[in-house]
Parts: sequence; C-alpha cells; structure tokens
Amino acid sequence: MKHYKYSGPVLSVYGQCTTPNWSGETHANTIAKAQSSMKYRYKKEHGLLQSAKIFLPNDVVEIWMMTLTEVLYKAHYLLLSL
Repeated sequence: MKHYKYSGPVLSVYGQCTTPNWSGETHANTIAKAQSSMKYRYKKEHGLLQSAKIFLPNDVVEIWMMTLTEVLYKAHYLLLSL
C-alpha cells in the first residue's frame, strides 16, 4: 500500500467552500481509493451523512516513504558498490 496526503479546501457539490484548509493522510492501493478514503474521513470528522457530496479540488499526492529495513538495505547496497 502507498501513503497519500491531501491538503487544501473542501467544497460542497454546489462549489461552496465548507472548509478552507483541511489536511488528511491515508494508505491505499490507488489514488482513486485514497481520494475516496479522504472524503470518507472528512465526512466522519465533520458529522456529515455518508451520502453527502463533497469535492477535493486539490490533488491527492503520494508520499514516498521507506521502511527502516528498506533504508538499511539500500545503504548496505551502496556501501558494497564503493
């Protein structure tokens, strides 16, 4: 799973800004699923119905993260290549 982040405004279906600056993070396999998860989290945090329509106008971006094991493996590989 990849790590995704969103930061920016949240708009209603009518284009009205409901929150000017909201941010959230999630893990998902695709950007579409990450965006869906972000919308779900926003609705839960703000007490909206699940059927409420909201729009995230900014892009959901992937955060590149490595586990400690991956970092150590890459460092070991780089040291061996010297």
